Amino acid sequence: MLRSALVVADHFADAWHVFLVPDEGNSRFIKLQDRLYQGPIAHELRLDISYIPHLGIASNADSAICKALADDLNGMNLAIQGQISELTISDYDGTSVHDLARAILGE
Repeated sequence: MLRSALVVADHFADAWHVFLVPDEGNSRFIKLQDRLYQGPIAHELRLDISYIPHLGIASNADSAICKALADDLNGMNLAIQGQISELTISDYDGTSVHDLARAILGE
């Protein structure tokens, strides 16, 4: 269940993001991320960037704009329920995204 918005700095660009973050199911996302980085992509894990399970909803170079949006969302009775049933692993080369693999997630 997504109930709150969070403003996060971009580690790769001069930008800010607004994330919707899960209350329930957060630990399942963290454990899934741990499993994903135990295989062939283990060398890609960035321990210098904290992992925050999220649904990205906005980006802007102005942190105040992102903060205002997050404040507006957090002032609502936000409650978004959903389920992730498929995972796509993609590569971003700086200009475009290329899908590499897909996995159906079980219960």
